[in-house]
Amino acid sequence: MSDFNVVVTLVAAKEHTCCECQGVIAKGTKYDRDSGAQDGQGFSYKTCLPCSEAREWLDKQLRQMNALNDDEGIEFGALHSDLAELASEERFLGVESLRLLLGIAERRNQSVKPQGDGS
Repeated sequence: MSDFNVVVTLVAAKEHTCCECQGVIAKGTKYDRDSGAQDGQGFSYKTCLPCSEAREWLDKQLRQMNALNDDEGIEFGALHSDLAELASEERFLGVESLRLLLGIAERRNQSVKPQGDGS
């Protein structure tokens, strides 16, 4: 079985959750859907555009550092930890990695629904 990957940008017909920041992809907003098969297993991930852009930036940085081979990529759901690792290696002086981490944190916090206090 051959491995393949298809990325399409779609407009959400209903609400979805981003696989990276766990933020809400609201109905009517654009998002990326990555789908395909690897090692005989199918996959499909929905990612908000800010996280998709962060993944592309991180992928480029890691390839420039020779930290990723041509056949490797960033694991879905690991963007936050991979960005944090890069920021740590940069001794937190890399402004872009910190900006992207902050964006993920903000979207994650916005998606957390406050628990009712029972009143």
